[in-house]
Amino acid sequence: MSSARSLVQLVVLALLVPLTVDCGGAAPAQNASTPRPSTQAGYRIIGRADLRAPDAPVLAWPGTTLSVNVVGDGARLIARFRERKGPFGTSMYQALVDGREAGPPIALVEGDNAVVVATLGPGPHRVDLVKRTEAMSGVSTFLGFEGAELLPPPPPARLSIELVGDSNTTAYGVDGAGPRCKFSPDTENFLHGYGWKVGVLLRAEVVATAYSGKGIVQNYARDEKGTLGDIYPLANPFDGASATPLPHADAVVLFAGGNDYSYDDPKKRDPPDDRTFAEAYAGLLRKIRVAHPEAPIICVVTPAIADVDGDHARSTLESNVRAAILLTSDESTFFLAPAQADAAEQTGCDYHPNPALHDRLAVTIAKMIEHAAYSTRARR
Repeated sequence: MSSARSLVQLVVLALLVPLTVDCGGAAPAQNASTPRPSTQAGYRIIGRADLRAPDAPVLAWPGTTLSVNVVGDGARLIARFRERKGPFGTSMYQALVDGREAGPPIALVEGDNAVVVATLGPGPHRVDLVKRTEAMSGVSTFLGFEGAELLPPPPPARLSIELVGDSNTTAYGVDGAGPRCKFSPDTENFLHGYGWKVGVLLRAEVVATAYSGKGIVQNYARDEKGTLGDIYPLANPFDGASATPLPHADAVVLFAGGNDYSYDDPKKRDPPDDRTFAEAYAGLLRKIRVAHPEAPIICVVTPAIADVDGDHARSTLESNVRAAILLTSDESTFFLAPAQADAAEQTGCDYHPNPALHDRLAVTIAKMIEHAAYSTRARR
């Protein structure tokens, strides 16, 4: 992993100030041998996109970002989309101008959209348009920018981190008013989740393959088809023909498995068979390893799951994730079990992590990425 400064130093420095979204400024160029994220005419895509129609990329996964440098001088930057509604609504985006959130969230409607991303002051500006929501809240076909002169797009950051997971990673309900609120696109905000915050701490770009409710062997909704391992290869989880190589990653975080041990009705617990779970989890690890031969992989156990009322869900999940890692015989795969969350940290919608828990997870995971990176390099 190439970096001019230790990631530990970056984490320590970041802890001295509040966690804020700050991705502005010119990022150092990657090594020429490193695959670069997709660059279209005048803009760059950070994250996963279906590029089979190069002039109309399809954006499904949360956190996928359209990044441009533009001439300001009072111009209005406009983005055009064609939106397909998902099971829970339509996509929402957030504009960042020079690294800071600019304006309210941008909510698309089904069909064709022309939305004002930002009205820009004098001089050049970097604008990032970030997909706040996941695929179940809409899939967008991007049709281009207009209204402002586009400069050469921003270069990639030195580091890229892939996040693979469920609602913990999508930041489901993080902006909700309390644990009893129900999911809606406006309560999900990838920029307020641990994944984006890890990127801020490590000055890295993040690529997410995350879908709420998905499990390893079974999903939270037991009758829902397609586990996380099934949709991992896809650029669009609703399109089985969209499998494409993943963008380069210097480290991968796999934050999954909690849905296999979560239940709508606690009286009807149906945990997966231990061996079946471990083998399926190991199978997903092998897919990740094929996609990223040299990246350390960090396997995170959700802090929201607990051993309660005679149910050993947390202990079982931890044991089976450890078993899966052993099955792969991969010395660059690491285990992480953050401290169990308390009720005060789970006030997002449907008792999901709130901003404070996402902050805690970001610091814990960033430190683990640094440890894993050093350990992996030491073995080579």
